[in-house]
Formats: sequence, structure tokens, C-alpha cells
Amino acid sequence: MSFEQINNEDSKRPEGRNCILIYGYNSEEISTIEKFSLDRGIDECVVVTDDMLGNKIEDIIDNNIIPVKYKTGVKSKTIVFNALSNKEVHSFINLFKDTELKKPIYAVATPTSVKWQFGELIKELIKERMSMSKH
Repeated sequence: MSFEQINNEDSKRPEGRNCILIYGYNSEEISTIEKFSLDRGIDECVVVTDDMLGNKIEDIIDNNIIPVKYKTGVKSKTIVFNALSNKEVHSFINLFKDTELKKPIYAVATPTSVKWQFGELIKELIKERMSMSKH
């Protein structure tokens, strides 16, 4: 996986379902995130549950969800942005601390990552976070 600098001035939204995918939060936290997201112009919050971890991200975004068994061990609060402008992503991340919720691992759905199972994306993001914290 690679990192790319986000141009936080780019306000052009890419094509697709304007939403965020949320994983690892309880129902009270989800309500807070949903309100926070709607206040920022994000159309939808899609809650990813444990029985969805084996689904590809594109299938979750397209609402083609089939319960798929997935090996456990990926319990990390995660928010994946889809079809948001760079400016919206930057603003969301900067202001999220105001919710007083635990900081998640953030990712942006890309043409490559949407082909991954959601659980695999989380595992990869956890590895990257650990690698970056060592440096």
C-alpha cells in the first residue's frame, strides 16, 4: 500500500456513492458519527459488521452484501471514505477530534482497495500504522 499527500483544497467529488464505511464502533458512537457526517454533507454512513468483513469493499459500497466468514482478529475502529472530495476528507479528519471519540484508522477507497475484502484492508492498515509508529 502506498501513501499519497491529500490536496486539501480539492473540492471536486469523485463519482460514486458518497458515503463512509464505519467499523468497530458501538451504537452510541455510530449515532455520533452519523450526525457528525451529515453535518459535513456526507450522504450516508454504512456500518460494517463482523459478518461483512469477508466482503469486498466495492460490494459493500454497492450494497451487494453476502455474509462471508472471515477470520477474526481485526478489531480496530476504521472509517473508509468513498466518493468524498479531498477537502471533505481533510475537514472530516481535522474536526473528528471534536466528537471526543477514539481516533480510527482512516482510509480512502481507491480503484485498488475496493477489490480487497474489508477485513484485509483493516489488517493492512493496522500493519502500516504499526510500521509508521516504529519510525
